[in-house]
Amino acid sequence: MGKLQLIPFIAVACILLLLVTGSMAAPSKGVIYVDSTPGGADIYLTNKSVDPDNLTVEDTAGVTPREFFVDPGTYSIYLKKYGYITWWNESFAVTPESYKVYNVTMTEMNPQYGAIHLDSNPPGAKLVLQRVIPNVTSVIYGETPVSLESLPIGTYNYTITKDGYNPCEGSTTVTAGDVREIYETLDPIPDSAMVTFKSDPNQARVLVYGGNFSAMQSGLKNEIAAYLESTNDSVDEASAHIQSMVGAETVPPWKFVMGFVGTTPFEMELHEGDYGYWYFLDGYDDTGGEFNVTPGNDKTILEALDPIQEYVQVYFETNIDDEGGASVSVDGEVFENTTPCWIPLPSQNIVDVTFDQLPLYAKKTVRVDTTLFEGRPSKWGDIIQLELMTYYITTISDQHSTISPAGPVAVKAGNTTPFTLSGEQPAWVIDNFTVTREGQAPMPYDIYKNMSSVVYQHSTALENATLSLTSTKRKLFVNATAGKGGSVNYPGLTMYDFGSDSYGYNFSADPDYSVKQLYDNQVPVGWAPTYTIYNIQENHTLNCLFSPNYVWITPLAGPGGRMLDGTEDAVPYKIPYNGTTHQHEAVADPGYHFVKFDESREEVSVLQSESDHYYWGPISGLTTNTSVTAIFAPLNFTINSRVDDATKGMIQPAYDNYTSCYGENLSFKVTGFTGYQFSDLTDNGISKGAVNPYNITVTEDHDIIAHFQSDVLTITAVAGEGGKIEPNGSVNVTFGDSQCFNITANANYYISSVIVDEEDLGNQTSPYEYCFNNVTSNHAISAEFTQYAYTITPSAGVGGTISPSTPQVVPMGDDVTFTITSNGCYNIQDVQVDGVSQGAITSYTFEDVDADHTINADFQIKKYEILVNQSEGGTIEPAGTDGIVEVNCGSTQCFNITPDAGNAIYDVIVDNSSVGVYDQYCFTNITGDHTIEAVFVIPPEPDFGADRIRVPPKYPVTFKDFTRNNPTDWLWDFGDGEITTTREPVHLYSEVGNYTVTLTAYNAAALDGVNKTKVNYIEVTKNPIAEFTVDKNGGILGADVQIKFIDKSLNTDGVSYGWVFGDGPDGAISKNATHNYTAPGVYQVTHQVEKPFIAKDYAYETITILQKPEADFIAHPVSGKSPLTVKFEDLSTGFPTSWLWDFGDTVKSYDQNPEHIYGASGNFTVSLSVFSDEGSSVKIKEGLVTVL
Repeated sequence: MGKLQLIPFIAVACILLLLVTGSMAAPSKGVIYVDSTPGGADIYLTNKSVDPDNLTVEDTAGVTPREFFVDPGTYSIYLKKYGYITWWNESFAVTPESYKVYNVTMTEMNPQYGAIHLDSNPPGAKLVLQRVIPNVTSVIYGETPVSLESLPIGTYNYTITKDGYNPCEGSTTVTAGDVREIYETLDPIPDSAMVTFKSDPNQARVLVYGGNFSAMQSGLKNEIAAYLESTNDSVDEASAHIQSMVGAETVPPWKFVMGFVGTTPFEMELHEGDYGYWYFLDGYDDTGGEFNVTPGNDKTILEALDPIQEYVQVYFETNIDDEGGASVSVDGEVFENTTPCWIPLPSQNIVDVTFDQLPLYAKKTVRVDTTLFEGRPSKWGDIIQLELMTYYITTISDQHSTISPAGPVAVKAGNTTPFTLSGEQPAWVIDNFTVTREGQAPMPYDIYKNMSSVVYQHSTALENATLSLTSTKRKLFVNATAGKGGSVNYPGLTMYDFGSDSYGYNFSADPDYSVKQLYDNQVPVGWAPTYTIYNIQENHTLNCLFSPNYVWITPLAGPGGRMLDGTEDAVPYKIPYNGTTHQHEAVADPGYHFVKFDESREEVSVLQSESDHYYWGPISGLTTNTSVTAIFAPLNFTINSRVDDATKGMIQPAYDNYTSCYGENLSFKVTGFTGYQFSDLTDNGISKGAVNPYNITVTEDHDIIAHFQSDVLTITAVAGEGGKIEPNGSVNVTFGDSQCFNITANANYYISSVIVDEEDLGNQTSPYEYCFNNVTSNHAISAEFTQYAYTITPSAGVGGTISPSTPQVVPMGDDVTFTITSNGCYNIQDVQVDGVSQGAITSYTFEDVDADHTINADFQIKKYEILVNQSEGGTIEPAGTDGIVEVNCGSTQCFNITPDAGNAIYDVIVDNSSVGVYDQYCFTNITGDHTIEAVFVIPPEPDFGADRIRVPPKYPVTFKDFTRNNPTDWLWDFGDGEITTTREPVHLYSEVGNYTVTLTAYNAAALDGVNKTKVNYIEVTKNPIAEFTVDKNGGILGADVQIKFIDKSLNTDGVSYGWVFGDGPDGAISKNATHNYTAPGVYQVTHQVEKPFIAKDYAYETITILQKPEADFIAHPVSGKSPLTVKFEDLSTGFPTSWLWDFGDTVKSYDQNPEHIYGASGNFTVSLSVFSDEGSSVKIKEGLVTVL
């Protein structure tokens, strides 16, 4: 919004007297520089005493920062900025060549000013805003919409005027810190009136011509009237002819209408003038007349039309109009229309009118006396009731089949009738079934063949039909098969008629085979040379099994053994079928062992005797040839040979898991290295002495180890700290000699332990001697010494440890260190040594110990804080002190969460994370600070809407949920007996009517739900429902803006359409329309959908036509002496939203109506650029301002 230009009507004491003469550089003037924080404050510079409350925009000298050249004198400065306290200084003197600087930091205030935002419909109205205070009156002029800020508090009167509209006056009060929003709708001064056109009957098309005929050619009105009186043209031809008579060049730029305008009944707005009209309706005489329009005086033109007596119009309806309607014929002549419709009938006559919808509905004829309908169209008194056609189904079946029900069967058109088709049971089945519908080719149903019974659905009967059924004997089969060892004379499938006898089936055994068992349908039956099935009632499967007379047993042996039959080697033999075998023994050769019996049967019977003999059989019940093989494997043994120390000697050969066969002979030789000699050989852990070579015959596993001994042996002597052993170190001793050692403790030490070959001899008195006699192996001796010592006793309180934790025996003069460690929930509080505090230390060292000591550590538990954030709707307990609950580390703290009455807990948030719904929450094993807060829910406030509230039957309605307060579940009752729990459902209403919709919303605070009911919210109707879309909702004028309107109405059968575009009287009666807008504005488009004599409906849309701004302006004064103050006034059109002024002296402004001071002489070109969302424009005025 632009700023308003303020024009003062204030007394001379309020006029700005900044009178400057001469050039800016004149030495007779002084300079004043003014700046502020924040910048942009209005500067009021005056040499008169002024009350700050009476300052107006007219008094301003610009905004900070600004520099002024002024004559010498006494001045005062005021700085004003909305939201800040007005600043002013005491009067000050300006002398020639003086330079005054004022840098002011403004103070925010409690609001002392207010603001008014004022707009009008339509915008662009002139505004006069007047504030009256004692002795001073200020007036503000502007154009709506305006935004007035920094207004002193008080009462303001305003007047809004606009050409073509009645003035609007009002009053408002400005209070500190408030913005008054004022929106006034202006009442237009009427220059037109509404004219309603009606006719009896309706649906007459109306042609209107006229307007301000005084501005047209003399006699044109009479010429049009004479043409309409004499012509037989149609309404469209007459409309075109009148437009050609008038001609575009003849019509002045005033409101005027000519041509077809609508279909009765309708209304339209006409401007002042004289008009003629003509009504056209098929079957009626054309009728016309004249009327005049005076502004504000609505009128109705009603004409009773005289029918042309050749026909009368009768409106017929039937009970099947919702199913596509009925065809209509009059005395045998068929009409294209279907009901409901108007039918022209010969006047003064009696005619038969026939209705039908074949083949579904039967014909019905009514006799109409047209003399009863002369003079006006009328409806036939009753809705004509058509009945469904009746068709007949004829049934034909043979002597062994039936169709039930039997025909002829009467069925209503469109229905489905079931028929049961059956063969005579049990011997007969369906053979052929054929359906022949009248006028159609027969249709066979092969899928029913060989079925005993089936239900045939004769669907959608729209003609007579014949059902034909034949039967055939049921076919059964016998499937004969013979197993191995035999055959049958009729193998495979053989088909028989139901109830007949089968062939004689002969099952024969092959040589060396016998019949085992005959099966009929898996049931064992007695075998006979010929098997016959008599009076076959079902399918049969015959299967005969055969068995051999004997079986062969073949005993075999693999390499490495024998298979015996008694005491002799076994040979193949045969036994009777299902007989018993001999017993066979598997005997391994030397160096072999028995592995298993391998035979052709899955199961193997092996018996092992106590003498480790292996047997196969005897086995009974064998029915197949069987072979059995005894499997043997050679015996193998593992040989290992090695030395106990590879540095002392060797053995050859040296085996590592060598595999040797049974009876293999092996020899081993042992050799000692220099300094060593072969001392012993062990075989499987048994000493064999120093046998060399060592020979064996392999009959088992062997582990052979050669042992050696040194020629010179070693005794190792070691002394610990605090004493000595002599001799010391490694002492060589000849095999069989003796060696003694002397052990001596140092001062303050004693011999605490003597260890010989890992045997501890205990403490000994210093000096001490130990001797090894007859040395035959290496030895070791060591001595340990212990210093005389003191005890240091540690202890620790709860919450930590001290290490070491047990009393420490410390040798005199030694050092010992203790480490103090707190547990996870504790800190070290203090450490006392011999009862003296050492502070919170983590370690302590006793140095040069020469006495007993004590050390004790105390610990202190850690504390943590839990911040309890209370929230609206409930409480958390305990609440703590100032919201803080202090807890010990490792402890548990529980909080009880209680909602206010009627509320519920929605969530509990711990440490800024949701943990769910709890009425008690516990922190366990606390090791840090925490926060807890609860979110409470209040009962939901259900609300909803629908995308449509008027719909046809079975049209989807989408419901939207607008419930507040976090609902979790929903229950919709649509008012037609159906419900759903979907949040935003889609529902179809089947029946016409008004439906009350109820939404029940639930959450934790409303377990029983809260209801929202909208009574008669949804209307389901078969009447027209107007609706349409546009390809765009407006545009920007360059050329005309063309808008396409597309009808989306519902229930449109038999309707008429109408359009009013909002920019003049012209409309349209087509279903879809296209219209060109030629002027900017906001237009309401009305779309009418009407079903004659039944109902009509309207839909509306707003079209906004915008215009690019065009820059223009004026200035005053445009010449004068320096400094010259020039006021610029914006006259731009097209609703610009921002402005950019270039005053030609490097200074620019973004105000709508700025004021500028030219300080230098010269001729200045001024330009104004204006901008809006629709575009921009610039206006340049060369040399506009001249400064002397």
